[in-house]
Parts: sequence; C-alpha cells; structure tokens
Amino acid sequence: MHPAIRLVCANPAGKKYQERMQKEFSIKAVSWRGFQDDKSSERIDGINKLLTNIKNSKHYKKPILLFPNIKPKQIAPYFANYNDLLNYSKCWTLYRGLDIRPNGDVVVCADFPDYTLGNINNQSIRQIWQGNKIKLFRASITRNGLLPICNRCCGMFR
Repeated sequence: MHPAIRLVCANPAGKKYQERMQKEFSIKAVSWRGFQDDKSSERIDGINKLLTNIKNSKHYKKPILLFPNIKPKQIAPYFANYNDLLNYSKCWTLYRGLDIRPNGDVVVCADFPDYTLGNINNQSIRQIWQGNKIKLFRASITRNGLLPICNRCCGMFR
C-alpha cells in the first residue's frame, strides 16, 4: 500500500466525511486530505504567548480579532479537541453564500469543494442558489447533522 493512502485512512473525520459523501451524493470527496496531519495542537502555548504580547504592547491598542471567530480562551479547546464545537452547531454558510471556483463551478464550501452545485457558465447564480442540488445538500445537513469535517471549518465559526 502507498504510504499516503495509509495516512489518509488514519484520519477518522476525513474517512467518515468521504464515506458519507459517497453514500449520500455518490461522489468521491477527497478535498479533506489537504487538511490532514495538522500539528496546530502543538502550537497552543505559542499562540497564547503571542496574543498576550500583543495585548500587553503599549504600541498596539486595537482589538484582537481571530479567524475563525473564537475568543482567546477558546484557543486551547479549539486546537486540542477536534470534537469540541465551542457552542457552534450550525453552518450558516449554507444560507449566506456560495463559492465560485476558477473554472466556474459553484460549491457551498470553499474549503471542501467536493460537491458541485452547478457552473456559472451554464446556469445563473439564482438557478444554482434555488436549485435541487443545494436543496439536497441543506436537507442532508438538517437531517443528518454537520459533515464530520465541518468541526473546524472557519465558515461555521462566523
């Protein structure tokens, strides 16, 4: 077996996402692989130290804004526990916008563009926004909950 294949299967959220997208939409959803093997939990102390230094600086008195929109006290849980949703439970991206890829494909999520809703070269944005594919996707999220990889999507933490 190729080493990359073995590594991919080691990510439980990614594997569950891939299985659900195959089962519900008959697509091969592999975009999550670009986010695997993240070592951000090892950087919690450094992030907190940097924020403290900025906050205590006499030269910088602007508010500190984090992206995703989490509070400084949520940094450790955000990076340390993938399953902690920090009291966020709904993806508003499904109802606020779309992402248009360079080739004209329209997707719900810029980070995970596996599910194509349509293409602006063939349909209007209105047709795509009100189309069956987005209705099916929204219904899936309503019925079955967020996708397994949504737990750390910045779109959810807005």
